[in-house]
Amino acid sequence: MRHTCHTLLCAFLVVLSMKPASASAQSGATVCVQVDSSTTECDTGPVASLQKMSVYDDEEGFHGFSLGQGYGAPGRLHAMAYSDTWGLTGDATVRVTITDTLTIESTDPAVVPGVTRGLYVARLRYNGELQASALSLQGGEPGSASAGVQAMLRWQSSPFNADSRSAAARRWSNGSQTGSPVGTLLSQVVFVFGEPIEIELMMTTRADANGFGDPRSGGVSRSRYQNSAYWGGIDEVLLEDTSQPVSSFSVTSASGADYRVDFGLDPVFSSGFEPGEQ
Repeated sequence: MRHTCHTLLCAFLVVLSMKPASASAQSGATVCVQVDSSTTECDTGPVASLQKMSVYDDEEGFHGFSLGQGYGAPGRLHAMAYSDTWGLTGDATVRVTITDTLTIESTDPAVVPGVTRGLYVARLRYNGELQASALSLQGGEPGSASAGVQAMLRWQSSPFNADSRSAAARRWSNGSQTGSPVGTLLSQVVFVFGEPIEIELMMTTRADANGFGDPRSGGVSRSRYQNSAYWGGIDEVLLEDTSQPVSSFSVTSASGADYRVDFGLDPVFSSGFEPGEQ
């Protein structure tokens, strides 16, 4: 926690990108957390998770608590950033990144592996709740807080096939809000049967609160832990030239995850730790 005050900026970023596949299939997760502008720490592996917190209290009434939690696994990302302060500035940033390599194949007679082009609808679902409240004690001015979300879906199956979709929402402590922190991004993906596609999913959450150097002024900013992004499944695969569905298809991944299914919200994280209720 710092006594220095600054203009607040809280951003929540979700990115899904599909880039040209490398020669070797790759998969993994990385979670990075920074609290109160401290050194960023990261955890990596097939599944990654990390938590950091900062607590400050003194006899003059200055108080601060910031927390960042993140978890990443194939097709699923969870992150929470939280800051609660009186008189101080607090912030938490969580970034979760997932990489994987997918290959779509079909036994349909119309499909020639490595030649025939197909298409499907990629879905990035994101779900969360943003809270930002300005607080004050008797004789003090309200502090400030801000929370936001930005989701992006990008893919590239070859140097010539690419697209992106994005949406954003933000909440300020004065009660104003733009957009919604819940939604689904859709993009029609064109690919070649049998050719691998490297995918990357990314989520960054940030929460800020500012008490402007007065212990009678405070703020709470929260991107709740159930804020998440997850793969929405592949319902149908079509032939790109005729738009007719193939009779059958399979999706394999380097991680072993089944990307045909909608991963959905994880109930474990949807009912997770709520800092404001401790």
